[in-house]
Amino acid sequence: MAAHTDVGPVSPLAHLTVPQILSLAQEGIDNPTRFPRCKAELVAFIESNVPPVRLRDIHAAAANILAERGAANLRSLKRKREEREDLARHARMRATEIQALPAGIGGSIEKKDISQFMALPDEDRRRLLYRRFYLATSNKGVATMVCAVCGREIDINDKEEATPRRLQTLPNPHCLAPASPHPAHDLYHGMLLDPAGVLQRGEEAFVHVCAHCYCSLVANDNRPPKFALANNLWLGPVPWQLQKLTFPEQLLIALVYPRVFVFKLHPRVGGRDPTKLQRGMRGTVSSYELDTVKC
Repeated sequence: MAAHTDVGPVSPLAHLTVPQILSLAQEGIDNPTRFPRCKAELVAFIESNVPPVRLRDIHAAAANILAERGAANLRSLKRKREEREDLARHARMRATEIQALPAGIGGSIEKKDISQFMALPDEDRRRLLYRRFYLATSNKGVATMVCAVCGREIDINDKEEATPRRLQTLPNPHCLAPASPHPAHDLYHGMLLDPAGVLQRGEEAFVHVCAHCYCSLVANDNRPPKFALANNLWLGPVPWQLQKLTFPEQLLIALVYPRVFVFKLHPRVGGRDPTKLQRGMRGTVSSYELDTVKC
């Protein structure tokens, strides 16, 4: 008959790293240099040699570390899920834009014919390129708007974003209330909004809201959208004294001087679809700290 082994509860220390275990337990033993270096032996050594009162404190501290780790993992998973949803939404919007274009523009990619390499474009092809250039540089193609919730200037991607919404119809307006009111805040029915994104038509107010902010408000998780002004991102208007400074005067009081701007294009989403290439942009800025005290 096989012997039955009773396995006791697993110590919370078993889920920590060796440095974390050592940092928690080194105060409970007179000679920390005697600690084993193997994790399993280290946990067994601490459970057997640390006084019970100190051991309870170590278990409580380990439980707090594990709780913080779990919360951080949940936040990371949520952030990654939101990023995937944003990428998928932009891909759907781009597909809708391509379908709305005239025939031959932005449609399916034709199979390359290498026999036509270096051949001059015919008249139809030239007209097609002119038409694409005209659509990309027209007023509609470069139209922008200011989101009243986050204050960002963004491209108008679809008709729904371009259409102002009634201020009273914004979902969950309590998510846009500032936690610490400021006298310079522009509040509309208690909501902190950018005046550049608010339109006044008679006695009724309308607002432009980008898709990202609107989806966050609809989700109603009792938190403001990530880029909302109400999410501690409000800076206020630039003082008139700073707006009128000349470039040399700005250099005299600037703490940091941005010198080099690098922009890099990359695929907006994964895969090898040629229509998605060079649709995203990332960049870096090289800045230099200025010694304004000596100036």
